[in-house]
Amino acid sequence: MFKSDTSKGLIFYLHGNGGSVRTWGEISKTYTDLGYDLFILDYRGYGMSAGDINSEETFFNDIQLAYDSITTGYDNKQKIILGYSIGTGSASWLGSKNDPDLLILQAPYYSLIDMKNKLFPFIPDFILKHKFETYKYLKEVKSPVV
Repeated sequence: MFKSDTSKGLIFYLHGNGGSVRTWGEISKTYTDLGYDLFILDYRGYGMSAGDINSEETFFNDIQLAYDSITTGYDNKQKIILGYSIGTGSASWLGSKNDPDLLILQAPYYSLIDMKNKLFPFIPDFILKHKFETYKYLKEVKSPVV
């Protein structure tokens, strides 16, 4: 957790595929200088987090559990979910299940199958373990999306 001196609220940050909290933590100053606390979690198998992402359900449960425990101290402050690249699918899912003040998607994608078909059309769809269908989750988001 990266804390601002004068917190307006929390940015719950879901990072991209590469790196871990150690490398993604370098962005913290950008958000704390804007007056927000920043929480970045490592997904299973990333950084110092053990385990494997065996299913989308497990992945989403991990993210929801972290969101629930981190946001408890921010009842009267802004709660922003921010996803970057591969993190935009899970940020969209999280935004659809909760009521953040804002959902920010940086470098979003429609779904992993769509992205795979554009980049690697010769690879069959069943190879992908997870679909992360951003377009489906966004239909259920009630907060503003940027």
